[in-house]
Amino acid sequence: VEVKEADVDAFAAKANSQAASFSREKQPMQLSFLSLEKASSMAASDPSLFTPCDFDKAFDETRKSAVFNCFQSLNTFVKHRNSLPLDDKVPAFLECLEDQIPEITSKEKWIDHCKLFASRCAAKFVPIQAIFGAIAAQECLKAASGLYNPIKQFLLYDCDEVIALDDAFRIRESATAKSGLEYIMGADIVSTLRSRKLFVVGAGAIGCEILKNLAAMEAGSHKKGVVVVTDMDTIERSNLSRQLLFRDGDISKFKSKAAEEAVARLNPSVRLETHTSKVGDTEAGPFNSKFWSKKVHVVLNALDNM
Repeated sequence: VEVKEADVDAFAAKANSQAASFSREKQPMQLSFLSLEKASSMAASDPSLFTPCDFDKAFDETRKSAVFNCFQSLNTFVKHRNSLPLDDKVPAFLECLEDQIPEITSKEKWIDHCKLFASRCAAKFVPIQAIFGAIAAQECLKAASGLYNPIKQFLLYDCDEVIALDDAFRIRESATAKSGLEYIMGADIVSTLRSRKLFVVGAGAIGCEILKNLAAMEAGSHKKGVVVVTDMDTIERSNLSRQLLFRDGDISKFKSKAAEEAVARLNPSVRLETHTSKVGDTEAGPFNSKFWSKKVHVVLNALDNM
């Protein structure tokens, strides 16, 4: 039945009084994509090739152009020089970008974005890596199933506000000692993260993700630092699909104990203290006034209910 917008209410009333059942049919949609090479060449002149993800930055054409060209040039730079454009190689990287500066009034701002990109391109920010891993997996499922619209065509996510730009920012001199997080937060903040006492309450789906990220960021890896985790539950087979630290051999183990083994495999330097007790206001058990008096710096709630 063809229904005009003005007749919707009348149609709904008639359908509700006469119809026995309803079914919704999804109409297939044909989607086409440009090749990576062609899309890259058109990116500067066609804003529709970018999927907005930050309504403050997504429409800043200067920022978008600078970041996109930096990624393109970084790929070429690493391919030819077999290294990232760090430290004394930043000027060489900027030279690669000279012929790509667009005809804009804010060229100085464009170059500033490129300089920041080059000086921090070795950064590894684990939470963002986890998010983009999930996005990539989601796009693969979309392609395999034919359900839901895929991202079209580029997705640029920019969170440069987390980068430390103050005078206290420093990176350790030893190249082998540098961590990817230092290029964002600086050596002092990373050292603080490693030496703090973090308390993770719950080792289920949320807790597994938190513990994985903490291990990758080397939290609690200093001799003064520790990650404390507690969970009263044991692992069931149904947990395995969403609790990424656990495997078939972990079924029936306490989640906190199995998580400890998994974290040790991911990063043996992380100091982990595990419990199977409830957190409450009782003095019985490990989480009494003595525990809290020893200075817990951060509590991370990974419970699905309180």
